[in-house]
Amino acid sequence: MLSKLFPQNRLIKAEDLMKTWRIIVMVIICQLLGLLVGLVVPLHPEKFLSLWIGGAIGTLPGFIIGTLWYYSSEDRSKGVPYFTLGFFAIGSIILPIVAFGLLASGTKFTNLKLNLQTLQCYYLDAR
Repeated sequence: MLSKLFPQNRLIKAEDLMKTWRIIVMVIICQLLGLLVGLVVPLHPEKFLSLWIGGAIGTLPGFIIGTLWYYSSEDRSKGVPYFTLGFFAIGSIILPIVAFGLLASGTKFTNLKLNLQTLQCYYLDAR
């Protein structure tokens, strides 16, 4: 039963995630610090997006610090999970790019929210 849920031919395996725990821990710590910055410093007019942007920007430094910590450890003797590291790298690069895009167009999302509220008012009036 479990073999059907967790096939062994996956690209990212549990063993690879266990080897890269240092990267995961540092990314989470830096994301939490970024959330704290997003809470204290208003990065965006909307509070949730401000928190999300702070966490997303903290992803890349967390990946870099975690990767340096990983490569300074002895776990490399067991083999380096290059696919997992690449997956983490792509994600940690894409998230800050999206966050800086949200920062650059902060007012557009506020206008979108207002437009959705207007549509909701039209919907309620039509009922």
